[in-house]
Amino acid sequence: MSHPILIEAMRRQTAFRELLERVPGRGRILRLAGLAGSAPSVLAATLAETQPNRIWVVLAPGLAEAEAAESDLQAILDGE
Repeated sequence: MSHPILIEAMRRQTAFRELLERVPGRGRILRLAGLAGSAPSVLAATLAETQPNRIWVVLAPGLAEAEAAESDLQAILDGE
């Protein structure tokens, strides 16, 4: 089970709803930047919860950042 408070808070954001309208089709890429702390992980988790039939990929610039993102996602998505 996901962290419902964080997921719902992200869903309520106008920017998130606008992002959903811009999610690219198959074979396309949308790069996002500018979110601080664990916000990118909350965004990724919310996208995954909102559109579960899609495959989502999270890239990190290095091993430490990748491990931090993995840890955040496991906490937000409760180990899913």
